[in-house]
Amino acid sequence: MKIKALYLFLSLLTVLTLTNCKKDASADVTLFGKWKVEGYVASSSSLAQTSATDIYLTFNNNKTIDISLEANECSGSFTIEASAITILDVGCTEICCDSDFSLELMDLIQLVESHHFTNDQLNLTGPDFLNIRLNKE
Repeated sequence: MKIKALYLFLSLLTVLTLTNCKKDASADVTLFGKWKVEGYVASSSSLAQTSATDIYLTFNNNKTIDISLEANECSGSFTIEASAITILDVGCTEICCDSDFSLELMDLIQLVESHHFTNDQLNLTGPDFLNIRLNKE
């Protein structure tokens, strides 16, 4: 009986060790670099919005962020600690007519509180189920 229990314990320990050693594919993804905005959900009571144009966020190593909208360019800074992120001091040129999507996105970016990766996709999240989805360029 003791041998069966020991065998069962060792088998369980082996399985747990092997499953815990599996590498998370998203662990190799870094925040830094250029990301294309795919869409967002602004709150728990809103529908998902998808981008009809190419909008990019670039997170630079010097903790600055560059945002390319349809017509305007924006920049700011960010702080990051573990998964917490805060985007600060965003200012934009005012050339012309960005879409309603872009204008709302700029409001939402300043509400972002954290980030995480899912299958090489970046998710910027905030209050009331805010989620901005981006793909690495």
